[in-house]
Amino acid sequence: MSNFTRADLESLLPACTTVPAVDQIQWYIGLDVADTVAACAEHGIVVEAYSPFAHGRIVNHPDIVDMGRRYEVTAPQLSLRYLLQKGAVPLPKATTRDHILANAEVDFEISDADMATLDAMHDTESHPLAANFRWS
Repeated sequence: MSNFTRADLESLLPACTTVPAVDQIQWYIGLDVADTVAACAEHGIVVEAYSPFAHGRIVNHPDIVDMGRRYEVTAPQLSLRYLLQKGAVPLPKATTRDHILANAEVDFEISDADMATLDAMHDTESHPLAANFRWS
């Protein structure tokens, strides 16, 4: 499935003989999809998180960058680790070998306190520095 919300799932599941295995949804730090994630968990559906960098708009977010520095990782790496710790399967976009390799370097743990800070962020993709990022 793709972009199914709780309401969509509740509409679909009674008609299914097999529960879908995956719901692919847009998810990144600052986008609240908790209700959809909870609905998927209730039914054993894996959440696949596309656009984990908000189409590149959060890689310059100063709070995410600063937190990443404390872990000695980039904002994209922190974003991927966040989703992994939330139980999602992130689907990052990468066009260069260096970005692909860096996206795999997420073998660190974000503290509970920092996860709570990230959970509390909202509208991260609309930060003024978002316009400064380009995929090049």
